[in-house]
Amino acid sequence: MRKIGLIASSLSKTDGWGRYSLEIIDGLSRCYDVRVISYDAKSIKGVEVFSVLPFPLSHFLKMLFCLPKIIKHFKCCDVIHCLVEPYSPIIAIANLYLRKPFIITAHGTYAVKPLYDRGINSLLMKFAYRRADKVICVSNFTKNEILKKCKLNNLEVIPNGVDYRNFVDNSSFKKDVNKKVILSVGAIKARKGYDISIEAVSILKKQNLKYYIVGGFRDSDPFYKKIQKLIKERGLKEQVKLVGNVSDSELVKLYNICDIFLLTPHNINHSMEGFGLVYLEANACGKPVIGTCNCGAEEAIVDGYNGLLVPQNSPEKTAEAIDYLLDNPEVARKIGENGKRRAEEFSWENIQQKIAQIYKSALSS
Repeated sequence: MRKIGLIASSLSKTDGWGRYSLEIIDGLSRCYDVRVISYDAKSIKGVEVFSVLPFPLSHFLKMLFCLPKIIKHFKCCDVIHCLVEPYSPIIAIANLYLRKPFIITAHGTYAVKPLYDRGINSLLMKFAYRRADKVICVSNFTKNEILKKCKLNNLEVIPNGVDYRNFVDNSSFKKDVNKKVILSVGAIKARKGYDISIEAVSILKKQNLKYYIVGGFRDSDPFYKKIQKLIKERGLKEQVKLVGNVSDSELVKLYNICDIFLLTPHNINHSMEGFGLVYLEANACGKPVIGTCNCGAEEAIVDGYNGLLVPQNSPEKTAEAIDYLLDNPEVARKIGENGKRRAEEFSWENIQQKIAQIYKSALSS
């Protein structure tokens, strides 16, 4: 059996990198012998996992100290696939010795932002991309952003997947029919655009509206403090709830009780939403979604079919989209039904097969 070496950061469902890595590991381990090196390792049945890497945003010199361990663990592998962009340069350097087929997944911010640095980070990332047999971009948006700074012919778009069957809520929880629920899911950081979505909710001034924001945060983070202040200033303490991270079962419940899923990311100094898996998770529950143009959300959302796209940084247009869906329940229901079909198109089985095909091509070349 062929052995695949994977490079991850965390193996946790609470962050995008971690969720992507876990899904790839789960799919590949059914047909390959999988070995994983990571920063925050946890045991996975039937998979070799080693915690040998520094934090993914560590200085490159710290990465260099791990070079002997990387080479040691991947000597026996037939293909090496870096699932987290910041590790790509050090893996590319290790592969000068290993000489294995080398794949990179490029998600979003950390696939593009280093290319705009004036120092060594830009050179290292370009080196990694050029050394890779294939760079898997999770959206056309990410692909086009990379091509603005680096001429490559080894890019291929394979979007994120969703295991839509995991989003069926079998609980006996009953929703309050008098309440309209909006849900956002994602870490509380500036590029997610929560300031825009909160302003949109403020514009609507619907007393029966409840807005849940699910995602990790740090109390000391300036943007988190900004959000808290905004909620207070707009008199939304009863309507907007910052939930923090929740369990998988609780997240499924929230997806199923919401009327609209909303996430309004915007690009900030080359930090951007590379794809937006959460839109498809909400779609899997039959919910209409609202996202923004000019980012990876356009890969998940077909405007008017499974959701609505609004301009970035526009509370007014966002409020209009929310109002339209709430005032037209039959339209919202139809969009939600289309969303289920859209989620099935992005099933992890389909995505994993496409990635496995890249491995086969790399091994046969």
